[in-house]
Amino acid sequence: MPRYPSRSPAAAIVLAAICLLALASCGADQGSSPGRAQPPAPPGSDSPILNTQICDGLTPLVRARIAAATDGQSALRVRSSGTAALSTCTFSSPVATISVSLDTATDSHQRFSNRLVEMIQFSGQDPAQLPKEVPRVGDPGADYGGADWITARAQLLAIRGDRLLIVGFYVRGAPGRVLRDGAAALARRAYASSSGRSR
Repeated sequence: MPRYPSRSPAAAIVLAAICLLALASCGADQGSSPGRAQPPAPPGSDSPILNTQICDGLTPLVRARIAAATDGQSALRVRSSGTAALSTCTFSSPVATISVSLDTATDSHQRFSNRLVEMIQFSGQDPAQLPKEVPRVGDPGADYGGADWITARAQLLAIRGDRLLIVGFYVRGAPGRVLRDGAAALARRAYASSSGRSR
């Protein structure tokens, strides 16, 4: 059996750091990794991610919508994660789970259309599973009106330019109309907040 020289703990840490950096640089352009936290983009950056600054900017609207739906305030945890191709703001409280994901990878229009086609195909014509157009959110000339709400999933899908937004908006006990309107308001704000970061 060959013997290998032993490494000190410090050397092992340095080697692990080098490996992690290499992996990160190799995977940077190969799709998304929504669980990977990203630092805020520097001022003037054209990076299309939903960074910490944008997520924090969306928080007052999220709080207001939750309060209106529940007639009260509750603690809210805010987190940003992802990559330049797919980034997410997550807002969670004891009564609500809300997320905004921005997808700017290639062929975002096609993915938007494909997801809605699949939902229609597998809906079994259940009205709660069928996409319903939501005005004044996405591009009106795009497929399916540019923005659609799926009641059964409490989810809004919208496309504007090359930016695909997926907004999950659930507040315990709130009616579907309140959830849909909250998701639409959040999508409009997210589009406005990231307008300078569109590719």
